[in-house]
Amino acid sequence: VAGTAMRGSAFKVVLEVDSLPAYAGLPADADPERVRACQFRVGSSLGGIEESISRALLGHASDQPLMWGLIPTLTSPGLTPGKTHLISVNAWHAPYRSHDGPWDAERTDRFGRRCVEELSRLMPGLADRVVDHRFMNPVEIESELGLMESNITHGDMLPGNLFGARPHPEVAGYRTPLTGFYVSGAGTWPGGYVTGTPGRNTAKAVLQDLHHEQRRQA
Repeated sequence: VAGTAMRGSAFKVVLEVDSLPAYAGLPADADPERVRACQFRVGSSLGGIEESISRALLGHASDQPLMWGLIPTLTSPGLTPGKTHLISVNAWHAPYRSHDGPWDAERTDRFGRRCVEELSRLMPGLADRVVDHRFMNPVEIESELGLMESNITHGDMLPGNLFGARPHPEVAGYRTPLTGFYVSGAGTWPGGYVTGTPGRNTAKAVLQDLHHEQRRQA
């Protein structure tokens, strides 16, 4: 399993703002408050997205980061003191292994501020409202959160890493060579994105084995 390629490129942006900016380009009949409560996504053209991915495979951080995020303080106001809000954003592509050296404070700050610039296309005046922030590069995400190479799906969701090959053929089906030791989570089939299905499937495997063991002992 340790040999499974991860090739992560996630970057985290958390902004504390003193007030929430309006969204640009909303239809006239859209309720701004309801829109703010939804997840937002920011991306350029399809060509720009393809270029971002291609550059990341070569170790280059994207000039036009792809992002999705939300404002968690709208549903959980106690996350910040006073009346400030948090804007939580996942950004791509910031390769775990950069082509010109490791991630450092300067590189992290530069990419984070580029993300804020792109977000400002959706939220005009955003930068002027920021009172605090946290930028987490891929290496920090791995070390602090345990997310290997900052890959949010614990391994790319590509044909060679699906079904019985996830996370590795020798530990497919949620079982391992060690009796009583099982694997679960985003690294197993059917993958990440917080569906709960890997945990359900692992639990079924455990129950099946317990049932078979009880019948054997009967």
